[in-house]
Amino acid sequence: MAAKSPGICKLQANCRPPAGVGSQDPALTKQVCSFSGGQPVVCCPTSAESIVFPSSFLTASLANRPRPPPLDAITAPLVPTKPRPPPPADGTPGSMARRKCVEYERYIPSIRYGPDKDCVPNHTYPIGGNPALPKEFPHMALLGYGSRSSISYGCGGSLISTVWILTAAHCVYSGEVPVSWALLGDLVRDREDDEAFKQLIPVAERVSHPGFKPPQAYNDIALLRLQWSPNMTTAHVRPTCLHVDRELQKEKLYLTGWGHTEYGEHTVGAADLGCPGRCFQSLVCSCTGGEPANALMEVALYRTKYEECRKYYGSNSQSFMPNGVDDDTQLCAGAGQLLKDACHGDSGGPLQTPVIKATCMHLLAGVVSLGQGCGLGAAGIYTRVSFYVPWIESIVWPDP
Repeated sequence: MAAKSPGICKLQANCRPPAGVGSQDPALTKQVCSFSGGQPVVCCPTSAESIVFPSSFLTASLANRPRPPPLDAITAPLVPTKPRPPPPADGTPGSMARRKCVEYERYIPSIRYGPDKDCVPNHTYPIGGNPALPKEFPHMALLGYGSRSSISYGCGGSLISTVWILTAAHCVYSGEVPVSWALLGDLVRDREDDEAFKQLIPVAERVSHPGFKPPQAYNDIALLRLQWSPNMTTAHVRPTCLHVDRELQKEKLYLTGWGHTEYGEHTVGAADLGCPGRCFQSLVCSCTGGEPANALMEVALYRTKYEECRKYYGSNSQSFMPNGVDDDTQLCAGAGQLLKDACHGDSGGPLQTPVIKATCMHLLAGVVSLGQGCGLGAAGIYTRVSFYVPWIESIVWPDP
């Protein structure tokens, strides 16, 4: 639609027509780059040849555009960064995931903060976690169920490519209702002035791991394909990297989600595990006390060793894990950390580590699966992403 002549992204109020074009010229319909404080940031032409011809969808929110781009289409970043050559994908497990991780660096903004050149300003992590900063976790997704007019949000997920979200298999359905929506780029759920860039996208395909057999918690991992790629020309949305290696290099990990921040009494139908919210649809969970977080929250958790994690999941976990904790496919975190935990609504969300600090990317190490209550000091169980990388690659990036 647009000419190939250059333009500059500016607030629409600051965009003046180039020489030779009147301000009322009908051809002066500009392409939306992003939004700032509710005001459109448009591609302001620097010459008459670079004007975008009128089109009804260009002035609308990119999140609601009527026709989707090609699946896995890569959009040019608003602020390009100096690319580094991606490693080759030679067909070995993890090679494609590593390559894509480097390719997605193209979406990283060039702005840095503080002496350490961080992607977001530094802040502390008090007990129980604290609200995430704008653009801090751009891969975070909130998953919804039901019709668009009455969406009920109940799980989290992580954008791992331009059209695929990684989540927990027990999040694919809420009762008999399939997950149908993914909200990306959000920060505070009930605000429009929170420096977010919300994009609601329908879910086109749901792929649970074939080994997931509820009520057992093993292989609790799934992929969701979006109907179209989100707009990633801002710093609010971009894919995260997968943790390919089994061994983690960091003891401290970060959990993010919009789940409950308080915990009340609960009852379950089959076993005293997984409620209020990290339970499977075969259980009857009813919980009182606490509300979902309005703002995206983050909390620092420390890894729990396998031997210690086994102590929390003994005879009362037979229906969930008859073989106990599986150290190959699951990892544990948060033992002994009172008031720091995943809770109802956090299922499917990421347990991550920002080990690639120089490029402002996160490594997705775990997916929220289940736990004993919320914030009671017991270790939470997360699906170990590295074990499933070959399965993920075969679906998300099937072609070498």
